Amino acid sequence: MTTTGTNIGSYINAPVTNQGLFDLNQNLTIVNAGKTFSQTSGTVDIEAGRTFSISGGTFDWQGGTIQNTGILNLSGAVFSMGGAGTRVLDGPTISGNNVTLGGGSLEVKSGTFSAFGTTNISGGATLQLTGGTFNPTGQLNNDGLIDLDVGSLSLGSGGTHTQVLLIWMRVRH
Repeated sequence: MTTTGTNIGSYINAPVTNQGLFDLNQNLTIVNAGKTFSQTSGTVDIEAGRTFSISGGTFDWQGGTIQNTGILNLSGAVFSMGGAGTRVLDGPTISGNNVTLGGGSLEVKSGTFSAFGTTNISGGATLQLTGGTFNPTGQLNNDGLIDLDVGSLSLGSGGTHTQVLLIWMRVRH
């Protein structure tokens, strides 16, 4: 699906499952009360200067890539990363409340992922930073793996960080 034009008031009021290319060339709001936007594979491409908002319901990121330099606004939506898929953040800014990486992996290549409230990385899950920023501002519970290759892990000053079993850092020469 591709959004084009300059219609700032565009919205969808329906459940959506993306397995291909969801190409956002304009601002888009999904009014999702009681519904789910599932990113199971494929790509969500949010162009610079554009905002993709999900209002209500659930944003379920099971796999695939979210890319470009726009903003994914999940205020008012439940943010879920269920399943054992491979997820890649490559450019956008994402903010979510009470984030759980329940399985699989999340690679932050570029962009910023801000997590408010409690952030949980479940056993068997991997958060890999290869160039972007991961910023949990509340409590971080890590029962999985945090792999800090290149990028920034900012453990917020107001939070607590427990159960940190393994943080792997690579030093490049």
